[in-house]
Formats: sequence, C-alpha cells, structure tokens
Amino acid sequence: MLKTLFITGALLTAASIAPSTAGAQYYYTSGHGDFRVFYDEVNQEFVPHIHLDSSATYLEDEILMRTDAARVTHANNAASIARFSGMLGIAAGEKIWVLGGSGAGPYLGFSGEGLIAADWVHTFADPDFGTFHGPVIHIELTGWSMPEGAQFGLYKSSGLPDTWGNRASGDVIFSTYDPDFTYNANRLSVAVDDHTHYAFGFTKLGDYQLELTFSSVYQGTQQVSTPATFSFQVVPEPSTVAIIVPGLVGLLSLCRFRGQKA
Repeated sequence: MLKTLFITGALLTAASIAPSTAGAQYYYTSGHGDFRVFYDEVNQEFVPHIHLDSSATYLEDEILMRTDAARVTHANNAASIARFSGMLGIAAGEKIWVLGGSGAGPYLGFSGEGLIAADWVHTFADPDFGTFHGPVIHIELTGWSMPEGAQFGLYKSSGLPDTWGNRASGDVIFSTYDPDFTYNANRLSVAVDDHTHYAFGFTKLGDYQLELTFSSVYQGTQQVSTPATFSFQVVPEPSTVAIIVPGLVGLLSLCRFRGQKA
C-alpha cells in the first residue's frame, strides 16, 4: 500500500522518500548515516527512517545495518571491563562486535535535523541539567529481539581510533542487560538541528531487531510518540570466515565423493 505523508508543508509519498531500490532491503555497510524523523501532520506521527549522506532515505523495513566484520574488541582494561560489565553483563576478555563510533563501517548516528525547531520546544527532565526547556526529540529503546544469550548496548566511546573499542568510558545510553546502568533509563535526547554519534556494541553473532520509540511535543501541546523496529546483522570477523568456508567446502566435497563411491 502506498502511504501518503503530509510533512511540515510538503506532500510526500512513501515512494518519494524511499530509495529507488524500494521493495528490496538495502545492506548498509559503510558511510555516514543518521536515524531521523519526518513529521506527518495528518496522522500526527513521526516517520522514522535512516538518512544517508547520499540523500537516500530508508524506512525501517527497507534497510539492514551490518557490522564491519573486522571491528571486534574485548573488555580488557579496567575502564572498559567495568563499563562493558555493567552495560552488557560480560566478563574480562569477552568479545564485543561494534558498529558506529568511528568512520569505519556504518557510521550511524542520531539526528534531530530536518525538523522546524520552533515546533518542538518543550520542557523535560535531564539527569545532569535538571529541568530543560528547548527543541528536542527523544529516542527510547523500548523493545528488542536478539540471538539467545545476546546483549546490546549503546555507549559513548573515547580514545584514538585504534583503541576506541577499549575505551568505553563515556555515558552508556542504551542497555538490554540493565537499563538502570544507562544515563537516562534507555532514553536519548537530541536537539533539533543537531546530531550525535555513539558506538553500538553486540555480544553475539546473528540478527538483532531494536525497537526505538521517537517522541516529542508538537507546538507545545501535541504529544507525539512513534515506535519503529530497525534490523542489525552482526557478522563474523574475516579470520573466522577464512576458517569456516574452506571447512564447509571440504565437507561438501567429502560428502559428494562418498555419494559417488556408494
């Protein structure tokens, strides 16, 4: 079904904001992109999407975020062990696959850009600043589906590019393991006309679905809250693939040989 969207003065359709590959899922593996929202004035809801620097825009079911296979780190120093333990429930030496937080692989952030600031001014509570008044949208982690035993966390990284994964010493924003360990109970606030970047940490290979709820107050009175589920895929690092693939080829060859012999 083609959905018509009336977005702050512009008439758009799902076809006009979707990429030319609509109907096929786009694999996002590199380059800069942001979670953003349009506002649909008729339905009084946000339209969450991923906006890439190429100006391509993908709705939640049109894009799959895939980790850079080489970006793996370990909880292996005092700062990262404490941070990763509280966020992901893992012990020293355990592996974490990471997306974002640097220019390698998908450089995915969160943005309030594209909205009219005056429409979204409201008062809300912030753990550090107390009562805050300004144009802001909120992004909350409200649901997830993951491989058995897996955990996910979003955190601020620091340090040099080659050591960033071991420097999880900034704020923890999202955690499936312990929301109370996060800065504001799995809630991120982003100013309109601004954007921010964090590192996405995953503890196991496989497919993850993260439900993010985007909310704010429109023109001082209208509460707006819209959930959207985005998909992530955590893939093996190259060394693992190099071991597994030849083994599978050898196994298939053995099975074929035995079949011919029989």
